[in-house]
This record gives sequence, C-alpha cells and structure tokens, in this order.
Amino acid sequence: MPQKVLDNLLVQAQKSALAARWPEAVSILSQAFAISPSNFDVLTTLGVSHVAQNKLEASLTYFQQALTVAPHSTEAHTNLGVVYCFLRNQDAAVSAFSQAISLDPTCAPAGKLLAAIRAS
Repeated sequence: MPQKVLDNLLVQAQKSALAARWPEAVSILSQAFAISPSNFDVLTTLGVSHVAQNKLEASLTYFQQALTVAPHSTEAHTNLGVVYCFLRNQDAAVSAFSQAISLDPTCAPAGKLLAAIRAS
C-alpha cells in the first residue's frame, strides 16, 4: 500500500510541476518524502521544484541526498552542477559535471554545461 500511495503522490507532484505550480508540487512531495525519505525520484523532484522557486540551498540538500541514494546517477550530478552554477560556484559545478561525465561519457547535458564553463 505505501508504494501505491507514493506512486500516486509522485504522479500528482509531477503534474503540478509540469503546470509550474511549484509550491503545490513541494507540498505533495513533502508527503511523499515523509513516506520514503530515501526515494530517488522524490529527492530529485524536490530538488528541481526548489530550483524553480530559486530556493537553491534547499535544492542542494535534496540533490546531495539523491546522490547518497544513487551515487552513480548522472542526473543527480548534473542537477547538482546546475545549482552550483546558479550559486556561482564554478569549481563545484565543474566537479559535479565532470563526475557525471566520468560516469557516462555520453551525458550530453553535463558535457555541454562543462564546455560552457570552460569557454567562459
């Protein structure tokens, strides 16, 4: 039963996020987080939802937690790098993007963002 509830909450949160109703998405995701605080999808969607609201420190926390759950996730490393870019922490961004690329050399988003940093 908890998995079905979690799945339903994730669907609702993703619909809210797609409609750019970020506070609503975070509220729903907070319920999902209470059920499963180590769920990768919950953590990354919370991270993205916080980025969309310019709550960068909170998003960092969620992406870092996602990496403890899935340390080989190029998605989480890339998202973390994006947040570091917004925070103007180029060294940390380069590290995060480089980690994503080392895990998957075909990770286009991380590759493009890393190239943009190096070109600036």
